[in-house]
Amino acid sequence: MSTGTSERPALRANRAFWLLWVGQAGSTLGSTSSALAMPLLVLALTGSPTQAGLVGFVATGSAVVGLLPAGVVADRLDRRGLMRWCDAGRAGAMAALTVTLALSRPPLVELLGLALVNGSLSALFLAAHSGAVRHVVARADLPTAVARNQVYEQAAVVGGPPLGGVLFAVARPLPFLVDAVSYLISYLTITAICIPLQESQQPSGPREPTRRRLLDGLRWSFAEPFLRASVLYVAALTLVSPAVVLSVIVGASAHGASATETGVIFALSGIGGVAGAVVAPKIQQRWAPGAVLLAAGAVCATAVPLLTTTTHPILLGVILAATGFVSPLINTIIVSYQMRVTPDRLQGQAYASMILIAGSSAALGSLTGGFLLTAIGPTKSLLVLTAVIVTVVVTASSSTALRTGGQMSTSC
Repeated sequence: MSTGTSERPALRANRAFWLLWVGQAGSTLGSTSSALAMPLLVLALTGSPTQAGLVGFVATGSAVVGLLPAGVVADRLDRRGLMRWCDAGRAGAMAALTVTLALSRPPLVELLGLALVNGSLSALFLAAHSGAVRHVVARADLPTAVARNQVYEQAAVVGGPPLGGVLFAVARPLPFLVDAVSYLISYLTITAICIPLQESQQPSGPREPTRRRLLDGLRWSFAEPFLRASVLYVAALTLVSPAVVLSVIVGASAHGASATETGVIFALSGIGGVAGAVVAPKIQQRWAPGAVLLAAGAVCATAVPLLTTTTHPILLGVILAATGFVSPLINTIIVSYQMRVTPDRLQGQAYASMILIAGSSAALGSLTGGFLLTAIGPTKSLLVLTAVIVTVVVTASSSTALRTGGQMSTSC
């Protein structure tokens, strides 16, 4: 499979990669800022937590539901053009909200429509972006490139929500204006990339109907032994993660932690994620992928029960930073491997399938965490979740595909 990426410059001198990186770093920061500001806006306008939750559900739900068809579209159409259209659409939607807020009081139906548009376009962009990354860097540089992308994603988790809160406090339209500008910057950086972002597609007969292609990426990923084992392993860990987060929030609140202190807890977790993303390439070079994945699970199994031993926000944050540290390691290994082994015609679909599984598992984890907390409280919930993590890691360690797979020659 020839992609022409072997002729790409080294990553630090790769203009196309850094254009894409800068655009997405700014866009991701803007998105996380407005994601915090949106429920604040709905609460300020309606006073209803239910309506705030409904807007969030539509935004997240439209992104998750749209992932599989987005993958098909992203693999059929020109990726550069598709990403530009997505940025233009999201910039327009946020600009429209900014103007409406400056002039009047937007109705709930407008906010729901905005959430639907933004979520759907985000799914399309994500699917196209995953395939584009593979074409702007040499294959040997993919793990480092994915890790560099994890840096801005983790940094946005740390800086985005506080920025959104500050901007909203200054003026309600401001975080949405900043998000619109961030999409515009992404549009311009993508436009400035001159190299192809996909292989030329030679028609070989009539195309299969889209409805029949929706599961192609999922089928391909599950037919590849290491991807199948690692995705299922991560889905099981992701099921636990939101329940752990919810348990920490409820437990901290029960012991009198303020909203600011709770924010500090998760800011420290995000800092751990940034550190993990920075060192991910070196760790991936020194240890086998399966060993890193299993070690990451062991770190989580050690850290989660420690959360029951303290109520101090700083200590809770430091413990969570350990779980934040291993998250980008896991993502870097699996995403870079998927990009390297997946045919170009299935790049968007395979990546979208993986995100769909993780997103569905996270949603189920939130629901499970709520039931656990209601039934047995935060401390016992964390111990039950620890038992689940240990079971997952022990079970995964018996998988030959996970323990020995995931390594590829950089010359292929």
